[in-house]
Amino acid sequence: MIPKDIRDHFGLKEGSVVTFEVKGDAIVLKPLLPPEKFIESFCSSPLHKRKKG
Repeated sequence: MIPKDIRDHFGLKEGSVVTFEVKGDAIVLKPLLPPEKFIESFCSSPLHKRKKG
């Protein structure tokens, strides 16, 4: 079970989807963004805004 203070900090609710990454000897747990949040995040990234040419 994920501790309540961590769930509250990341807005995790019952049924929230998370991903796990292994970084060295640590396990990193990240909330999986809903598609609309992913698109919003991607479109506001500096790499996306960079002009081609």
